[in-house]
Amino acid sequence: MHIFEFVGTLDYTPFLCIPAALDFRNKICGGEESIRNYCWEIARVGGARVAEILGTSVMATESGSMSKCCFANVELPLKFGNQKVGKDSKEGERVFGIDEASMLAVWINKAAVKEYDTYLQLKFHAGKMWVRLSGQIYLELSDFEYVGTSVNELCARVDQGEFMKEIGGKE
Repeated sequence: MHIFEFVGTLDYTPFLCIPAALDFRNKICGGEESIRNYCWEIARVGGARVAEILGTSVMATESGSMSKCCFANVELPLKFGNQKVGKDSKEGERVFGIDEASMLAVWINKAAVKEYDTYLQLKFHAGKMWVRLSGQIYLELSDFEYVGTSVNELCARVDQGEFMKEIGGKE
């Protein structure tokens, strides 16, 4: 049994940069608390901006605890119901079947990677499609605006039925 024979690189010199990295985080970035606060704030503000672009909302709880982290979950402007994919609702909106949510998420993600160089973490929850956005020290509000605009364009294309052409459906 040689299960643990290979444990990765034998070059341990990267570990030597840890003190310099921690020094950088303290001197340039203001320390761990400052970094954490920035990540929380950019996720909160960025998530709100993406929701504004999409005309939707950020997932929240009554206690507000969901905004006390480095993530924001933003609702996509897609409507789901018990109807089949692409049927029009009474209000003239396109309504997608709940059972088709994963197919739509796959199409959106493939298009986002291919056309926008962006990976999206998409999940269907409580009858809605959500995108999870992460607040990181290297991100700015403009990064969230780019994602919001990209997701808005992709959702418009889904509403127009573009995804059906790629999965072999009629549109």
